Amino acid sequence: MDKRTRHATKHAKASIKEAIGMLIGNARVQAEGAAEKANAQQAVNNAGVLDPKIPPQA
Repeated sequence: MDKRTRHATKHAKASIKEAIGMLIGNARVQAEGAAEKANAQQAVNNAGVLDPKIPPQA
């Protein structure tokens, strides 16, 4: 699995976790998902991998 796929998978997993936290009203799960999504985005930025499905964040 290349870097692009691995980071995109982590980002998608984190987005789902965040959405589930919102859906069930669990702030802890939502915060974990948001943190994991931020970490995945940072990994994408650090690796120099540009994924068109993941918008770059400043």
